[in-house]
Amino acid sequence: MAEYNGPRKPILSFKDMLAMDRTKLAKKRNNLAKVNTNLAIERTVLAKERTLLANERTLLAYVRTSLTILAAAVTLIQFFENKAFVKIGWIFIPLGLILLAIGTYRYFSSNKVINLIYKTESDIPTHSEVANELKND
Repeated sequence: MAEYNGPRKPILSFKDMLAMDRTKLAKKRNNLAKVNTNLAIERTVLAKERTLLANERTLLAYVRTSLTILAAAVTLIQFFENKAFVKIGWIFIPLGLILLAIGTYRYFSSNKVINLIYKTESDIPTHSEVANELKND
């Protein structure tokens, strides 16, 4: 666990600002603005990557669940002679396939929205632009 060293010291104290002339202060502020802009861009790029990976994990969860349902269906059909189990097995087959189709559809539709939201690092659309784009499809 990180050790607490007290409150952070400000980058520029009030005394430092008064002592500096205006040109030095303006240069310092511009440098800080560039650093903050670079951090914001980096955070945006990382947020997109996290969101894409979460979307892929969700797709894999759908695939895993649908394959489990299909395996259960095959097991019920092949290894049980009771007609009720066989019927349940036959019901599980389309259920597993439908679940796989839903997961695939959700993956591609979410991927489209993610790519629309994160077009570039600085060009993030408004909520209404995203809604209009989705209505057009």
